[in-house]
Amino acid sequence: MQQHPEYTRTRISQLAERMRAKIYSKSVPVEQLEVAGPVDRISYADAQKLKNFRKVKVGDQFGPLWS
Repeated sequence: MQQHPEYTRTRISQLAERMRAKIYSKSVPVEQLEVAGPVDRISYADAQKLKNFRKVKVGDQFGPLWS
């Protein structure tokens, strides 16, 4: 049981306000999406070397659910 519940509520409220200020809320619709390469995890360096991209559309599937 909290000894100072109002103090705790105030601190949580302050934290939530600081977190809210750090969230980038603007969004931009996706005009085009392309994917390439394997469905397994790869390093950043290997990802930079990928060349064969293909366009995707809503509903396309990307390998096994666990990948």
